[in-house]
Amino acid sequence: MNYFIKKNIIFVIVCSITLIASIFLIYLDLAKHSEIVAANEVTLKNQQDHDNAYRKGNKPVELNIEMIKKDTETLRKKTEELQRIFGKPYRKAMQNFAKNLNYSENELYAIFKELYQNPDEQNKTAENLVSKLFKKMEEDKTKNLTKEKIEDALHKFIAEVQKNTVEDLTYESGRAILASALGLQRNMNAAMTHVYLTQMQNNFYKQRLIPGVKTLQEVQDFTFNQFTQTLPSGDAIPDILNTMPIFEDIFFRMKNAKLTSVDKFSRSKPVKLSDKYDSYEFKMDITGSLESIRTFINDLQNAYLANRVYVITWIAIEAKKSTDEVDSIRKQLMGEENANDQNRNIMNNDRFGRQQRNRNVNNNNMNSRKRNRKARQQLDQAEIEMQSSYGKTVIGIEKNVNATVEFKYYVFTGDWLKPE
Repeated sequence: MNYFIKKNIIFVIVCSITLIASIFLIYLDLAKHSEIVAANEVTLKNQQDHDNAYRKGNKPVELNIEMIKKDTETLRKKTEELQRIFGKPYRKAMQNFAKNLNYSENELYAIFKELYQNPDEQNKTAENLVSKLFKKMEEDKTKNLTKEKIEDALHKFIAEVQKNTVEDLTYESGRAILASALGLQRNMNAAMTHVYLTQMQNNFYKQRLIPGVKTLQEVQDFTFNQFTQTLPSGDAIPDILNTMPIFEDIFFRMKNAKLTSVDKFSRSKPVKLSDKYDSYEFKMDITGSLESIRTFINDLQNAYLANRVYVITWIAIEAKKSTDEVDSIRKQLMGEENANDQNRNIMNNDRFGRQQRNRNVNNNNMNSRKRNRKARQQLDQAEIEMQSSYGKTVIGIEKNVNATVEFKYYVFTGDWLKPE
C-alpha cells in the first residue's frame, strides 16, 4: 500500500482533495435542503392560514379595494403637499401661473418632467425645456391657449417673484426660475455665477437689507466673500445659486422685524440628510429690542406659510447694556470702592452658596440704608426736587438686548430633476 502511494503520490493527492470537496458539497447540499424544507413549511402554513381566513369571509371585496386605493391616493397627495412646503419659495407664483392658464400645479410638474426625461431630448437646459413646455401648452386644444396668453402669464409670474427678491429679473432669468419651480435647478457657468453673486451682494448693500451693516465688505463677509476676486467652480456654483435666495429671505425677515444690527452671521455647508432632504445650519448674533427679536423668531417659525421651513435650535438673550446701567447706579449710590466690594461679594456668593449670599446682601443693604439716611439729612426735600436729575429714568433706558440665535433650514430635493 505504501509502495502504491509512493508511486502514485499525485493521483492520491488529487483523489484526497476531490474527496474532501465532495464531502463539503454534500454538507452544503444537506444544509440548503433543510433551509428549503423549513421555508416550504412556513409558506405552506401561511397559505393554509390565508385559505382558512378566506373561507371564513375575511377577504377583500371590491368596495374594500376601492377604499384602499382612495386612501393610498389621498396619502400620496398629502405627502406631496407636505414635501412642497420645504424650500419651495417660487411655488405660490408657479401655482398662479398654472391657474392663469387653466392648468393644475401637478399637471405642469408632470408635463415638465416628461419633457426632461425624454430620451431623445439632449438639450436639458431651462431655456429649451421651458420653450417646449410653452409649445406643448399652446398645442393642447383643450386649453385654448395662445402664445400671447402664455407669455402674459409668464410676465405676471416674473412680476410676482420680483416682489420678494433683490435680483434684477429679466425675461431669461424669469424662465430659469419657472424651471426651478418645476424641479430643474438653476445652473450657470463660473463667470455668470460670479456676476450673479456680485449683483446680489451689491443689491443687499444698496437696499440696506442687513440691519446695521453699512459697508459692502460686511455684506461680502456674510455671503461668500471668498469669491469676490475669484471665479467659483465645481460644487461652489450650485451652492451659491441655492444659498443666496436663502440668505436673502433671512435678511428680509431681519429687516422687517426692525432689528438694530446683525453683529455676526455664519452658516454651515448644506448637509444631505437623505436622497430627498438637505439642511442648512445658521448661527448669528443680533441686537434689537426684545419685541423685534421676538418678531424675527416668530417670522422664522411661520415661514412655512411661504413654503420655507426654519427650525430654531437655540436662543440665548442677554441685556448687556442694562447690566452696565445697574452697575453705574450702584457706583453712584455706594461709591466706587463699595460698589466694587459688592460686585466681589456677589461673585464670592456664587462660590460659597446661597446662605452666605443672603448674609452679605443684608449687610450691604443695611449699610446702604445708613448712607442714604445720612445723605437725606444733608438735603431737604425741596433741594432734591430742584435737581435737574430728579425723576429721571436711570435703569431701563437701553431698550436693546443681544441675542444668539441658531436655526436650521430644510429643503426637499426629492422632486429635483437630475441626470439619469
